[in-house]
Amino acid sequence: MTVGNVVTISANYNGSARTLLSFTATSPNQTVTLSGTPLADGAYSFAGRSGGQNYDIGNVQLLYEVTTDNANSRPTVHVSYDGTKASAGDVIGLYEGGKLLGSRTLTASDVGLATATVDVTVAASLGAGNHVITPKFSDAAGNVVTGNDIPLSLASGTAAPVLSNLRVNGETPDTQPINGSATKYAVIAETPLSPATLIGLDQNLTFSGNVGGAGASDHYLISVSMGGKVIVFGEVSAGDFSLTTPANVLAPGMYHDLTITATNASAGINNGQTTIVQNQTLGWYWVPQRLDSMSGGAGDDQIQLAVTAGGANTVVQTGQGKDTLMLGGFGTTDSSRLVATVSDFTLGQDKVKVFGQTITKDNLNTFVTASAYNTSSTKLVVDLDGAGAGGTSYTLYLQNVAYNPGNTHTIFGV
Repeated sequence: MTVGNVVTISANYNGSARTLLSFTATSPNQTVTLSGTPLADGAYSFAGRSGGQNYDIGNVQLLYEVTTDNANSRPTVHVSYDGTKASAGDVIGLYEGGKLLGSRTLTASDVGLATATVDVTVAASLGAGNHVITPKFSDAAGNVVTGNDIPLSLASGTAAPVLSNLRVNGETPDTQPINGSATKYAVIAETPLSPATLIGLDQNLTFSGNVGGAGASDHYLISVSMGGKVIVFGEVSAGDFSLTTPANVLAPGMYHDLTITATNASAGINNGQTTIVQNQTLGWYWVPQRLDSMSGGAGDDQIQLAVTAGGANTVVQTGQGKDTLMLGGFGTTDSSRLVATVSDFTLGQDKVKVFGQTITKDNLNTFVTASAYNTSSTKLVVDLDGAGAGGTSYTLYLQNVAYNPGNTHTIFGV
């Protein structure tokens, strides 16, 4: 922070900003403490700050909870278990019938004691009426232990948020519906504007939809998490909403934990009521500075391959479906950095393409040199501009495709 600036931090509540903290910076690394009159009970979201430089590092903002006096529709269950028989990675889930209400994955600190206890909270507000919650303990091998049923009753009069028409898009405005399908999920494939540079695209996602369920003037805190962390949040009014992540919040890859949460942040009986749409599926593929090993999904993915972190040790698993591997330099002319291995290429189903180029049977030999890498693998050296003046090439090892000169055109889908 800049010495002499007045810094103000505020939070939204019921559509209005409330000042949490205001101070004058006296040193670049000043420590301050929030004190004074406590905030009223309710759900709040970050409103903003002034006096600092107009940028964030990794979109650093403030997202937190406060208690509400309204009846608790998201109960927390204290689950006891024998920690000497548990392992990190085991999961305790809360179920109503076959529906998962909330879960907690055990860490190293949760195991080892014979009388261990953890708290597991229901993720979304339960509706009015009678409910029966059943704790279940599951391990990596698929073994499940079921605990005693927990009956509870919630009074009527509240309205949980309703999320609908949830969609996602990248830099292009073409939105795709969000769903949990194993094969028909949304796929966002971002490619730079030129094969010679990474400049031109911010690698971010925009999530949109509709929220309501209570009053037409109510406000809601929407948060989106994926890859085990919150990637964007904001307060919106009832109706249509749109939230855009900062650039490069996650590595490219396949995500099965996309979760969107809506919490009523307005004053009144519905304050704190929460709805969650969880464990949705999204394939997000883009060109990072260096690509680490990654896996696709069971649908039709388009995976961009440029500079890799480990060369031939960078392994791409395409998964099932009809997948496309898009090769490019994108600002790199050092062919030694353009190397990757594909572990599960399916001949006649998956295909390789070169960004900005059209490969046909007639010009295939100007682009590709194929050879045997070992008895079960094929090595491809792909000239990224074919017969052009450039000499940059991409080396691709197809681990499970035995070399056959008659199959090379099939690898490129021609």
